[in-house]
Amino acid sequence: MSTYVDWLNQLLDHASMARDRFVESPLVHPTVAMRRERLVALGGWREFSGPEDYDLWLRAFDAGLRFAKLPEVLLRWRDRPRRLTRTDPRYAPERFLALKLAALRRGPLAGDRPAVVWGAGPVGKAWARALLAAGNPVAAFVEVDPRKIGERIHGAPVIPVADAPTVRGALHLGAVGQRGARERIRTEAARLGLAEGTDLFPVA
Repeated sequence: MSTYVDWLNQLLDHASMARDRFVESPLVHPTVAMRRERLVALGGWREFSGPEDYDLWLRAFDAGLRFAKLPEVLLRWRDRPRRLTRTDPRYAPERFLALKLAALRRGPLAGDRPAVVWGAGPVGKAWARALLAAGNPVAAFVEVDPRKIGERIHGAPVIPVADAPTVRGALHLGAVGQRGARERIRTEAARLGLAEGTDLFPVA
């Protein structure tokens, strides 16, 4: 939770929140203020088996709303073992993944666009399974581990970072969970000419 809070507090402007919106919820629900007419236009909070606040933010991004945060810390959380976030099945990791994938399929992954998954660890494999189940082909995995390069996972080849741009027409998803990996992926992707927010999105 402290890692999540540190990440949240770094996302202060619209660009950074839009860039990382498929990693986790970029806003803390009790801190949000918005105009009533905007909320009504979005249809408000939906009742479904998933995180209703995150769903609202993703739909707001789809609708072109702009986001910003004050730099001061104005809320302190009590994180208890019995919080709904930790106990309610609506907030289980697979429900978050399903919501992220649905939002991606409304936008950058529309039309069953293929994906290139950066990372062939647990996070990347979970994303690959979800993508395939939804109908989006996995064109390749990108890896730095030489033991994995040249293998096939879920039918897709595992390729080195240098070969990532050779997969044409695919959306690249940075799905590596280790600390600092997201920044390394951003650096390598930019060096290879992949534009974040168009060709690449970080996910978790």
